[in-house]
Amino acid sequence: PRVLAPVLVTGLKLWHLRDGADFFPKANFEAAAASLPDGADVVFAFGEIDCREGLLLAVERARYRDLAQAIDTVVDIYIRTLRRLAARRRFNILVHPVPPVLPETRAVVKQFNAALRRAVERASPVLAWLDFFEQLLTPAGDALADGLALDGT
Repeated sequence: PRVLAPVLVTGLKLWHLRDGADFFPKANFEAAAASLPDGADVVFAFGEIDCREGLLLAVERARYRDLAQAIDTVVDIYIRTLRRLAARRRFNILVHPVPPVLPETRAVVKQFNAALRRAVERASPVLAWLDFFEQLLTPAGDALADGLALDGT
């Protein structure tokens, strides 16, 4: 059994975690990580904002040639950040997939999670993928699974 104690980091895009970035969400992330005990089991659940707005906007602004390159870039930043934390703090890191809650961003989330899963699996055993993403979707993968639909509030 584990006790789950949420530590909130708001407004964090994975791009904020890049080396040399000086932005409040990164400082907030670092402070939140510093508050955790060495050797803790930690679930990281980031990337939703990137999927909702950051990635497509960056491609639209020609920062990347396509969505795949944008995803690969931020996933690499995320993985490097998590690997450093695992090494320095001896965290047992579990990576949560981005929930596919919005129909408008579901295709991006699916592509992002596929890339993130591959990267986490390459980083094993330092990082572990929480393997339940497909269970969040219908068998066709085009909607949330029964019982998970949002009520609009």
